[in-house]
Amino acid sequence: MEYRYCKIYSKNHDLGVVLQTDHQIDYVAPKMTSNWQRFFDEEVRGEDVSNFHPPKFSPVFLRHLKHIVEAWQDSVFVSDIHILNSTDSFDLVLDDLAQKPHI
Repeated sequence: MEYRYCKIYSKNHDLGVVLQTDHQIDYVAPKMTSNWQRFFDEEVRGEDVSNFHPPKFSPVFLRHLKHIVEAWQDSVFVSDIHILNSTDSFDLVLDDLAQKPHI
């Protein structure tokens, strides 16, 4: 299966990862502040309101997410999209990527 992901990071720390397939999307970011947690909960886990952004399961959504975060010019960044092919389950891939450093 093809997985698309972006790492979430600050200048000095990995904060987490957003993982997406054509049918599923989620993120893990235990080191993120509560304000950013709420943002990612709403954007990634919230209702898919395609009138206001690309569909959540499209690769364009990850680019959209990156642009929103960059527009705030805060201390949190989202990497470019990476592609991973794996036969592992979504949850296993998400946990594995969350453990791997980006920086």
